[in-house]
Amino acid sequence: MRKVTYGINTWVDKEGIIMKQLPEPAELKQLLKIQAALDIIFCEEDWLRYHLFDNQWDKNISLATIDNGAGDVLFIIFTEAGIIMKGFDHESFLSPHARKEFEVYPGIYDHTPHSLLKYLEDESLEKEEVTFCIWRETGASSWEMGDYIFLTERMTDQNFY
Repeated sequence: MRKVTYGINTWVDKEGIIMKQLPEPAELKQLLKIQAALDIIFCEEDWLRYHLFDNQWDKNISLATIDNGAGDVLFIIFTEAGIIMKGFDHESFLSPHARKEFEVYPGIYDHTPHSLLKYLEDESLEKEEVTFCIWRETGASSWEMGDYIFLTERMTDQNFY
């Protein structure tokens, strides 16, 4: 099992804890709706809300957003083809900003089905601002992710500042 720890976050690959702890799609959608509803109830200011849920982001597509207001954001798109999650941690060494040539860390989008990846082309989702991508196709029994290698500490080679 590959593992990375950075900041307060610990991520483990698809054979590890994080992938196994993700809820089933229907439960995930319900939890995200509840969080967004609670934010509406407890936070009068739209721009201060942490959780958002747009049930009609596009035809037959819902979008959940978790944004901490400090540069970290998670987009979760629910489509007929499945679910895709794209996250960005601005302090992560997997961030495109941590690389000499601003680019997506190699492998993050590997094997992502085009039927889901195409939704990240929307300009508002900032496809290039990514530190992880997880998906689950409709009918699949497990969550998937690309083949990028998790690192155990901040790299210092020519690929990183």
